[in-house]
Amino acid sequence: VQNEFLSYLYAVALPSGQSRGEAYLSLNGFPTDSFRKWISLAYIGGFYILMLVFFSLGLRYVRWRETHTEEPEAPEAVPAAGAEPGPLSTSTVVEMRPLDSTMEKAPPVTLSFHSISYKVD
Repeated sequence: VQNEFLSYLYAVALPSGQSRGEAYLSLNGFPTDSFRKWISLAYIGGFYILMLVFFSLGLRYVRWRETHTEEPEAPEAVPAAGAEPGPLSTSTVVEMRPLDSTMEKAPPVTLSFHSISYKVD
């Protein structure tokens, strides 16, 4: 088990030969051997690979519903204003409009924090 009691803050040696942190952990029945670190890393690595396989299979075999695969309709081709007839006389025209003054605008928001303290040992 990797925790704060195995850090340098509890590394004071006791007459029994253990550190103070190891004595606290063994007094409460927690194991202090290091092989559990490797078991946890193997578990995390195995779970990562398992999720990677499931994600890949999901991307391969799960299909989208039709509502997600529809293509948007193309805008109607309108002759450009003042254009002469010819092969490039029709084009897509996007009408630019100013914002409507009746539209509500989002009010400005201010976030502030007071009396925050943060300590890292």
